[in-house]
Amino acid sequence: MPQATRDSIARTRVVLKGPLETPVGFGEKSANVTLRKLFETYANVRPARELPGVPHPLRGRGRGHDHRPREHRGLYAGIEHMQTADVAQCLKIITRKGSEKIIRYAFELAAARGAAR
Repeated sequence: MPQATRDSIARTRVVLKGPLETPVGFGEKSANVTLRKLFETYANVRPARELPGVPHPLRGRGRGHDHRPREHRGLYAGIEHMQTADVAQCLKIITRKGSEKIIRYAFELAAARGAAR
């Protein structure tokens, strides 16, 4: 990622990106992983909604359509290797600091939306 791009993101705190592809077999890091590590992003807030007739333990506790953060920091640690020609292994890293950070973020998001009790 060019330094000018990094500087612009740091200055403006804005990133506009579309689907990104990382060349396979050239030892390059994904642009997504690079952005996450450089700017210490950790919460991926995804839309979620309840589906009629599909049971789940939180039924009725949401407002039908909500946003739920998920932690992605350890999932994309980039610690991967091929065990065999047909089997890949990826290690997910979970830390206390990372867990506390995403829990705090989720609670603050819920509180800001009036959902925390």
